[in-house]
Amino acid sequence: MILVFNYHYVRKSYNYSFNGINGVTINNFVKHINYLLMNSNIISPIQIIDDKANELFLNNEINVLITFDDGLNEQFTNCLPILEKKKIKPIFFINTAPIDKEIVICL
Repeated sequence: MILVFNYHYVRKSYNYSFNGINGVTINNFVKHINYLLMNSNIISPIQIIDDKANELFLNNEINVLITFDDGLNEQFTNCLPILEKKKIKPIFFINTAPIDKEIVICL
C-alpha cells in the first residue's frame, strides 16, 4: 500500500479562514514526519518508478510518499531542511505560470 501525504501551507503559525484550505504549523509538520518515520516506511519518488514499485503497492506495509503542491517558498525554507536532516526525499509540484494569465508555453 502507498499513502501520499500532500502538504501545501506549512508556517510558524497557521490561521486561515477559507474552507477547504488546510495547512499545518512547522511544529505539527515535524510531529507528522516523526510519527510517519516510526509507523511507516517513507519512500522516495524514485521508488515509485523503480522496477520493484508493484511490490510497494501490493505489500502489507504502510509506504508513505511526501509531496508538496504549488512550490511555495515556505515549503523550501520550512520543510526541506527538516526532510533533508531525516534523509526524506519528497516531490515538489511547482507551477510554472498562473492559469489566469494568457501565457502559452511551447515545448
